[in-house]
Amino acid sequence: MNFWVLAVNVGYAMFGVALTLTAMYASFRLFDRMTWFDTCRHLHDGNVAVGVMVAGMCIGIGCAVGLTIGLGLN
Repeated sequence: MNFWVLAVNVGYAMFGVALTLTAMYASFRLFDRMTWFDTCRHLHDGNVAVGVMVAGMCIGIGCAVGLTIGLGLN
């Protein structure tokens, strides 16, 4: 196996992970600013509805950014 191909693929994967985590963090902060309640406090208190919503948001953004990066490699 060619070492450079492996190194480039690992680099793309690390870039994709960093970009996805950054997008998730930014979207959570944006959602927290858009709502009238404190999302972090409700998550800490165990509000299941807020937790499900945040989980769905993270899954959606992760899929969107992951597919964008994955399709960009082809």
